[in-house]
Amino acid sequence: MVMLSYQDKLPRLPIPRLEDTLHKYLKSVRPFIRSGTEWDHTKCLVDKFAKPTRGPHLQLLLQEWARAHPTNWLSEWWLEIAYNGWREPLCVNSNYWIIFAHDPNAYDL
Repeated sequence: MVMLSYQDKLPRLPIPRLEDTLHKYLKSVRPFIRSGTEWDHTKCLVDKFAKPTRGPHLQLLLQEWARAHPTNWLSEWWLEIAYNGWREPLCVNSNYWIIFAHDPNAYDL
């Protein structure tokens, strides 16, 4: 059996709704915002982004991108950003446990 032979049978990766993404963003940054004015400013930026000429326009472009990529709209970006575009040594920076002291019990050594 070849490694990706069932790739075309997998369900397509869904595009999250913009409203859900904005809500999750606000929820994720909330613990890091210290003052009420910072929160108000962040909320204002999110509200501006939600206006039709910004976020929804980008959402439409993302949907067009997804239609042009039949299996996974994220895979090209992920490959480029997570692996190919990063100029640091991949092994140490993607597997951070390697930098810790040698563990004689790891992998039955």
